[in-house]
Amino acid sequence: MSTYIRTKILTSPWHIPLRHVATSARARSLPQPDYGPAEIRRSELSNGIKMAVAQPWGAPLAACTIMYRVGKVLSRAAGSRFEADSSLGASHFLRACSDCSGRGSSGYLKTRDLMQHGAALACSTDRQTVSYTLTCVPSDFQHLKYYLLDAACRCSYPQHEIDDRKDQIRGDLTRISPEVRVMDLVQKAAFKGGLSNSTFCVRERIDAMSQCVLTTYVAERFRTCDLAIGSFGLGFDEVMKLAESVDIRKSKSPADPRSAWRAGQESHDMGRDADTYIALAVPGAGTQDFGSLLKLAILSSALGSGAVTSSHELDLTMELPVDYLVDGDVFTSYSTFNLSYSDAGIFGVLAKTRACSAATVAHKAASFLRDIGQIDLASIDAGKRRLQLNLSLHYSDPASMSEDLAFQCGAGAAVDGAKDAIAKIHAIDPSDVKQMAVELPARTHFPTKTLKMDAKEVCVEIENDEFYSKYLVDSVKPLIAENLSVSDQVSKLALGIDKLSKSLERQVLAKRNDLLTQASHIADLAGCPLSGKSGRVREKSGKL
Repeated sequence: MSTYIRTKILTSPWHIPLRHVATSARARSLPQPDYGPAEIRRSELSNGIKMAVAQPWGAPLAACTIMYRVGKVLSRAAGSRFEADSSLGASHFLRACSDCSGRGSSGYLKTRDLMQHGAALACSTDRQTVSYTLTCVPSDFQHLKYYLLDAACRCSYPQHEIDDRKDQIRGDLTRISPEVRVMDLVQKAAFKGGLSNSTFCVRERIDAMSQCVLTTYVAERFRTCDLAIGSFGLGFDEVMKLAESVDIRKSKSPADPRSAWRAGQESHDMGRDADTYIALAVPGAGTQDFGSLLKLAILSSALGSGAVTSSHELDLTMELPVDYLVDGDVFTSYSTFNLSYSDAGIFGVLAKTRACSAATVAHKAASFLRDIGQIDLASIDAGKRRLQLNLSLHYSDPASMSEDLAFQCGAGAAVDGAKDAIAKIHAIDPSDVKQMAVELPARTHFPTKTLKMDAKEVCVEIENDEFYSKYLVDSVKPLIAENLSVSDQVSKLALGIDKLSKSLERQVLAKRNDLLTQASHIADLAGCPLSGKSGRVREKSGKL
């Protein structure tokens, strides 16, 4: 028999044996395993420590996070937001000194033992949180948890170890990516006060950092009432014993004022032949407003968020609404971002391009941010599914899950894993997200006239110079003729101006002298002196 005939016989369908597997009714009725942790338990100890413990079924890795964060009441907690003038850059040094010697073990012993057990101890900071996360096998947690306590609550920060890490701090400043730098600059341009502080230590303050500065900062900011513990893959009793081992720290700290919007401009020169990164932002939502936060997250995912380096740069595949701004330029890419803090947030567009096309790209990004309310419902539905996928991937990491649970202890709402997050996103109506997109451009701060009358302010947003002036003059005269009080005049005038400004398309006019002249004229007509000044508001952009 030839090889060809033998091959045909072996591959004929009637010579291939088939296996029939019978399944019983009991096997088909077994419950399917649910996605995510089986149970999330939350508790608060008498010393003020809050806990959130996720207990999954047989997790191969466990993670535990000790976080100092801002609670529901804004107070002076940890993070670069609460750094004083004498401690600027302390958060950056805390990240670098997470493996320093403590009261229980030296830095060398801590690093060696963690490496032998295949565990990892990391410190991450932002503008209002400082977190220490231990990732290890669940069976090794009883032995390694003391290193977590040593780093988060009992670190002594020896001066010689701080000096050894100053070169690392300088290297971190050199290795900052342009995208991270422009996001740091846009927050500095958007806010004034604590939120404008950078998460990196400037070069001029590296040599001035000492053991006294760090220990003073930790003693004032690492308070027990601001501490939260989140865990994944560990038992509730184990985490309870860890919380009971934390040293109690109490210190009087007055509440910080709410953050204020500055609407400024910041820039940094990267040198010749470097790409230009441009970020424009408008006020967003804080973590206390959980509903608005989810809507902005869906909107950002629908428009296109993530890294500005896309996976379709060569074939120019148009996938997201923000990709249509590229217009065939292979050197340009766009992305949206959404950052939230306890009481404030920003939403904006990030663009990357060459220096020769920076002006055109900036105008396109500003126009896109202004017309963001024209997004269709189909794109919002796609953004909801994309956000659900990203959150599922986020919660699959034990370290990310534990940090998220610790952060939720001070937030206004709780999310019990990926399944609960998917359900909350699915419950949001796309029309509500579209309405949020329509209202978002109105939050921008344009040049304003401010009239202070009888301890009240009337902020007039300028759309058309001549028309607005005529409207204000014609509105003030009949109010004065009615012999109303100044407060009633201001209230009626503000109501009319508010109705008019919502129906007009706003444009940025940089006419400082004209606005001051008109404001003085209106104040004279109202019979009240002008006590407020109108300042020129710059573009909300950070440019590299």
